[in-house]
Amino acid sequence: MNKLHNKFLLIIIGVVVFGSAIQVSADKLNNATSFCIDGECFYGRSLGIPVNTLGLSEEELNDESVFASMLDVNIEDYVKIYNDLPETYGGKLLDVDVVRCFYPLFNDSEGSAGKFTRSTHIPASYFIDYIYYEKLCHLKNKGGGKVILMAGGDGSGKSTAIKKLYKEKFECADIIKDGTMRNFDFYQNLIKDLIEDDLEVELVYIFRSIEKAMEGSIQRAIKIGRARPIVETANAHYHAQANMLKFYHEFGEQIKFTVVNNESSYEDIEIVEDPINFLKQKEVAYISEESVLRRAWTAYNAANKTGLSEESRLLIEKGFDQTKLGSAGSFQKRVISYFKTTIKGLVDKLFSI
Repeated sequence: MNKLHNKFLLIIIGVVVFGSAIQVSADKLNNATSFCIDGECFYGRSLGIPVNTLGLSEEELNDESVFASMLDVNIEDYVKIYNDLPETYGGKLLDVDVVRCFYPLFNDSEGSAGKFTRSTHIPASYFIDYIYYEKLCHLKNKGGGKVILMAGGDGSGKSTAIKKLYKEKFECADIIKDGTMRNFDFYQNLIKDLIEDDLEVELVYIFRSIEKAMEGSIQRAIKIGRARPIVETANAHYHAQANMLKFYHEFGEQIKFTVVNNESSYEDIEIVEDPINFLKQKEVAYISEESVLRRAWTAYNAANKTGLSEESRLLIEKGFDQTKLGSAGSFQKRVISYFKTTIKGLVDKLFSI
């Protein structure tokens, strides 16, 4: 692309990542710019990172193009750096957020993480996919291994749980794939492929109520500028839990299910003895995405937002329409109406037989 950051193209880039330096020349970046096939454009050749799938602004697109090209032309160097980072546990933990930090501007100043979250997301995700499939091939060649798929909404504390329970739960895994597990179809196919490859699969869901998660998300936005729309946070929390139960009914004993309770303090993080029944408890189970969104909005309004930037506030509230929620009373009425209609239908069907 012609609009790669001029401030990077005019000089030799020194990318310093956790004490390791990779020199990327302007010519090398130019050689890694986009190519198109059937109207779809990609950065470079190694990772096949698609261009602007998130509807980025011109400034964000410039950052995405630089970061994508950096990763593409130095893929093996960055893989080695990633595997050597203590927070990846020898490369076992595959975490998009760790890769974002490879972009020099991501942690350049206070609030910069939030500014560059969108523009670094796709390049970092494709980098993680590259490592994932590389490790998967290694496991298949050696005849087996264990893959842990993480699940849990934003702010549930997945990284914290891994740190606390690493020796007990995660050390035995060959791959720990971080994620929310909100996308049912994607993870369903992923799990099926792992089972077909005779790999041991374990789903680990981290439970933290939407109220506690919102508190943590707001503090993160205040501290480093990273924020996410509240509608997306509620969606991830609801679907992560719902999909965990769906996968339990679909795959049963073919895979292992673990639930970690992270509702209290770090010291109290623990593995639940009966994970499925735990998720069905009244104080744990999410009834609907709408109810989770209402709870998230209530928690957001009640939280201490001192220090929250206007930019972060607008992003958190982006896409939220309170009028579409209705009142809690109206929601309860719709639930009651639904069950009345369902029961009436069953009775009518029974007497028509």
